[in-house]
Amino acid sequence: MQNLKIPIFKIEDQAESFYGVKFWDLVEKGSYENKQILEITNLIKKKNQENMSQLYFIDIGASSGIYSLIAGSLNCDVVSVEPDEDQFRALKINTELNPSFEIKIFKAFVVGKKNFKISPYALNEKTNISETINRINIKDLFKSNCNIIIKCDIEGGEWNILRSKNFKKFIKKSAGIDIFLSVHSGFFSKNYDKGIIHRTIFRIKYLSELLTLYTFTKRANLIIYNGSQVTPSFLVKQDRIFGGAGFIHHVQLVFN
Repeated sequence: MQNLKIPIFKIEDQAESFYGVKFWDLVEKGSYENKQILEITNLIKKKNQENMSQLYFIDIGASSGIYSLIAGSLNCDVVSVEPDEDQFRALKINTELNPSFEIKIFKAFVVGKKNFKISPYALNEKTNISETINRINIKDLFKSNCNIIIKCDIEGGEWNILRSKNFKKFIKKSAGIDIFLSVHSGFFSKNYDKGIIHRTIFRIKYLSELLTLYTFTKRANLIIYNGSQVTPSFLVKQDRIFGGAGFIHHVQLVFN
């Protein structure tokens, strides 16, 4: 077992193999998603200092719990959702090691619309039967009268959520939501090389995802990418299909 220094929480670094000892070593050294961890940590601290309403952290794609544990250690109410069996087992162990944190965990996919299609990169298909994994509609994770921070990293499943009318309605009614979004365009198909029809379908869906990104981020009061304020058009051009570097950083969206 290992104690991470800042923030302070306990973890079992051998709970599973994929995010095992080497992963937690990277976290402790500040080598794993350091920019996003710092931004989320600083945002939570800032909102706490401003004496805002109770902070509610939604961790979509929680894996073994790094972000949930950080938020829990900083007095957020946390809900963590992870579909993969191995990752969920580690998440459960790590949250149980920190009983004073307000963290609720669910083994499930988070969806926004009924026509949810699982990305082939969303979980280990050898250790999971996707049909047996629960679906939680994102509207059922919402809480009113609190300030909400969402971290979403679900390997292509984000498009189903971003297209949800219920999600958009809740954002519009909410007092304040910050979303840290990992963008995965083109993560839905393994059939690209099977022929021209598959490639054509892939390209159409790819463009549809970029359109979804544009229309959704256009609703935000503030868009931050790699530490700078940007526009929806900038995000679209960041994608490799238009010659950009690809989404190597998360996107922070602020809705007031």
